[in-house]
Amino acid sequence: MKKFFASIISTIFFGSLVFAQLTEFSQGDILSAGAMNQNFSHLQNQFSLNKKEIDCSSDNLTATINQGYNHIVINGNCSVKNLFIGLFDISPYCNHSQANNNIQRLMISGKTGKSSDTLTINGSANCDSQIGVFHGGSLNVSDITINLSGSIMSSNSGNIRMRNVIVAGGSSGSTIGAQRVGHIQLENFTTTSHDIGAESGSMIYLENTTSKDMYIRTNGMIEGDNVTVSVLTLDTAGVAEFNKLTIDCSSASSACITANAGTTIKLQNSTITGNGSTHAISIFGADLNLKGSTINSTNSESIKVDYSYISASTNNTIQGTIICSQNGLGAFDSAHTTSGCN
Repeated sequence: MKKFFASIISTIFFGSLVFAQLTEFSQGDILSAGAMNQNFSHLQNQFSLNKKEIDCSSDNLTATINQGYNHIVINGNCSVKNLFIGLFDISPYCNHSQANNNIQRLMISGKTGKSSDTLTINGSANCDSQIGVFHGGSLNVSDITINLSGSIMSSNSGNIRMRNVIVAGGSSGSTIGAQRVGHIQLENFTTTSHDIGAESGSMIYLENTTSKDMYIRTNGMIEGDNVTVSVLTLDTAGVAEFNKLTIDCSSASSACITANAGTTIKLQNSTITGNGSTHAISIFGADLNLKGSTINSTNSESIKVDYSYISASTNNTIQGTIICSQNGLGAFDSAHTTSGCN
């Protein structure tokens, strides 16, 4: 699944679909040099990388993008008001135009790395301090720190890939989210200020990632390897598949994982540490599959299963009792303590 997901993201970025209209010619038409040049220019912009290195102390990132460069190596701290990729006009929604020209794809990378190269999104108008990728647009970011108080969004088949990136500066409600069949891939990624979420048929792949809270809903899917989050919430047919997921909510008052309404969770080689106030994992109308995982809880009832199915029969360590009520079903190892489970 990991290779399949990664190949989707790579194919989408490096073989981006063309959504803008080219001039079409029919048999007998008189060819226009201007129209032909426009077609070739459009194809070049869509499928070729035009690279430039800039010094953020003297060069302007937005101006560089507007000059036609779509692979930009930044040195220092660059700043922009906002950053929007894809064939989408924000002006009807934001009462102003976006800072950069309308482009289909963009690569931004740090020259020396995320400890010294930063991208600050700091506009003050409506819709500023945001990164948005829409309608088949693609954004690839690597080796930088991103500072923004707003959100990062992939929507309507937008595609985002970030590698060796730190995201900071978020406020309450700041998210890194995929919606409406958006795609996001995060590798060697850290944020303590933004939630991560997938919804409306979107997919997110995470590798070596640390984030704040995480949510999955309305047919969204998140798959990950070596991921650390504060809380995981699933609703309305969301799907989560993790190898080496770590959640420590021992100092919180809520469950580490809450899943409802036709959701599916598969955890392998994972560690979930709950608190004394409530269950470490609570599922209602969901499927939970545990394999080679450890559930720590100072609450006597570590996992609550309502109208759900739990499979925990393969090399799991579960501290506390698995409580099944309201038609909870399960398959367990004989070492596990259960109550009311069929």
